[in-house]
Amino acid sequence: MINRERTQGTQKEIGMNTTGIMELCNQVREIAYAIHRYHGNGYLEKVYENALANRLRKAGLKVEQQHHSPTLCVPCVLSRLNKSI
Repeated sequence: MINRERTQGTQKEIGMNTTGIMELCNQVREIAYAIHRYHGNGYLEKVYENALANRLRKAGLKVEQQHHSPTLCVPCVLSRLNKSI
């Protein structure tokens, strides 16, 4: 089940309502499908990624490719906590 309070808080932070998010999703989906129809199968993933990023930018959207998102490893966090104690 979706935590609606958390979702609504996130939407307020980015300044979008449910309708705006759905419109954005539809726009991305349509562009991705058009790229798939044009290029077909068989290319490396990077080709499709670059094409999608290019078309989304042309549509006026801010795009970041291969954005780094740090992940936490539980044993690493615990070892750091033990060292600091």
